[in-house]
Amino acid sequence: MKAHSQEPHKQQNFPLLRRLLRNKAFWALAGGGLFLNLAGWAVLFWGIEIEEAPVILHYNAFLGIDAINFNLKNHPFLLFGNNFSGAIIWLINLIGGLFLWAASISSKTEEDQKKKVTQQRDGINKGSVDRLGAYLLWSGGCVIQMIVLIYAIALVLVNR
Repeated sequence: MKAHSQEPHKQQNFPLLRRLLRNKAFWALAGGGLFLNLAGWAVLFWGIEIEEAPVILHYNAFLGIDAINFNLKNHPFLLFGNNFSGAIIWLINLIGGLFLWAASISSKTEEDQKKKVTQQRDGINKGSVDRLGAYLLWSGGCVIQMIVLIYAIALVLVNR
């Protein structure tokens, strides 16, 4: 009989986090969304001077100017409202994607080790559905940040 060694069982700290940090799709989608949002903030910050002159906040191709701020010095948050909303949407998509991604990894490791059988829902592996949902949320956040950046560039061009 072999004697048990006195070393405590080594466990990996934060295995889900380590797997996430090695995931290139996560970095491309979440990091890309963050970069695009910060680019939108930078475009507005350096593209429009905060002064007392009127600033066009929304321009409609059919109706023309339909939102204008006459004193941006007193209300500068009106200029950055869409970028702030985009950042909140990006954060919600990021967190939702993290939950789905963690569920896909934990269902894969726990269920496969215990039962040696993958649970299937309508012929599709549950872990792959969760992972697809995570990628779709991160992609959606990135697309929304592209729209916000285009809005910021258009706002700067309209006010020149």
